[in-house]
Amino acid sequence: QEKPPPRIEKISLALSQLYSGHTFKICAHRSKLCAPCNGSGALETETCGVCNGTGACVKTINMGGLIMQSHSVCFDCRGEGKKTTNLCSVCSGSGKIKEEREISIVVTPGTVDNEQMIFTEMCSEIDGYKRAGDLIIIISEKAQNNWIRKYDDLYTDVNLNLQIALIGGTVYIDDHPSNEQIPVIIPPATFTGDIIIVNDMGMPNKM
Repeated sequence: QEKPPPRIEKISLALSQLYSGHTFKICAHRSKLCAPCNGSGALETETCGVCNGTGACVKTINMGGLIMQSHSVCFDCRGEGKKTTNLCSVCSGSGKIKEEREISIVVTPGTVDNEQMIFTEMCSEIDGYKRAGDLIIIISEKAQNNWIRKYDDLYTDVNLNLQIALIGGTVYIDDHPSNEQIPVIIPPATFTGDIIIVNDMGMPNKM
């Protein structure tokens, strides 16, 4: 087959990190086929003398004129038809070497919950597949205080004293994901449940 199934990792980020953008690095540990021995674990081999390179042994049994043959995997070469005479010193005969790769992950402002980032062929190389598998990073949004995100809009509750609710005034929001202090103009005769819109202070739009 072309590729094994992808490896999926989920990383949780705060709403403020998704608002302003965030860059971080992770280390990916993987194994790859050893180049000097081409993943075989051996630098030199010889044909198995027990099975003559076929990888199978044939046993003939004479049962009173009835000839039976049984086929089994060669115990000496384990069915490979050849035996190692010189192990690869790079991988110690395993056929694989360990590799650590640093991956830089750039989360752009306005990234949404469960957004996927695909890093091609960053997983281990596996026998039977032509190429290494992909790594998929899923960004998960962590809740922040009393903020609710709906698409690109941000919602929060503001408590008002009776005077401001009756005659109006200005209140300030200190925990906005931008880490800025946001002034909110309260009109006179504001009631519980009223919605006040502050333009351009929602999530950045990636479109």
